Amino acid sequence: MRNPRVRRRPLNQPLLHQPLLPLIEPSATEVSFNGTTSQGPISAYVGKLHSLLGHHEHADTYLRAALAAAASFGWNHHRAAALIDLGRCRFRCHGRLDAEALSLLDEASTICVERGIKSWAARIVDLRHEAAAAAE
Repeated sequence: MRNPRVRRRPLNQPLLHQPLLPLIEPSATEVSFNGTTSQGPISAYVGKLHSLLGHHEHADTYLRAALAAAASFGWNHHRAAALIDLGRCRFRCHGRLDAEALSLLDEASTICVERGIKSWAARIVDLRHEAAAAAE
């Protein structure tokens, strides 16, 4: 899926992302795959946008759909990403890493270690640090 109207937008300005939802949400049940590489379930991107915008219930639904799609294709790297994003979504929603978020991050961490995905493992560490700082 390539849409010329979609551009990079700063994450610290979530309202700039609102116009993207109607562009990608209709494709949320699809996966992006070109035969060589996979960008994964589009529901993951829809879920991330909803999470950025504070629509936590919608985000959770889309991210869980992404997790299921990734599992059905055997895409462990996309599974790890969805788990991390679900953990972040729960942190945004509750202001802390609850037991479910910690479990999601532990599962993602295991995948990252097994697959050697160091950059995503670092995202997990960063999120845990961010949550610890928020708790102080």
